Amino acid sequence: MNINLAGKNALIGGSSKGLGLAIARQLAASGANVTLMARSETTLKKVVDRLDTNSNQIHRFLVVNFSDFDDFRSKMEKFFKNNQIDI
Repeated sequence: MNINLAGKNALIGGSSKGLGLAIARQLAASGANVTLMARSETTLKKVVDRLDTNSNQIHRFLVVNFSDFDDFRSKMEKFFKNNQIDI
């Protein structure tokens, strides 16, 4: 399936491996700007560097520990003050 997501912004949790990574790859291949979230900065850097950028997307990442709710909430509040997410 070919979906054009150029100009759309996606935020994906648990996106350094498994299903989250597969979703991130597909959204990037469809033209979306992707923001990855996971605990390992090293892994996130590797993944973000390998995402498709054929539509001149800008991909980013957030280091987030989902098991620390206060930290997660703080990072999400800060992120959403400056960013719009479509997906």
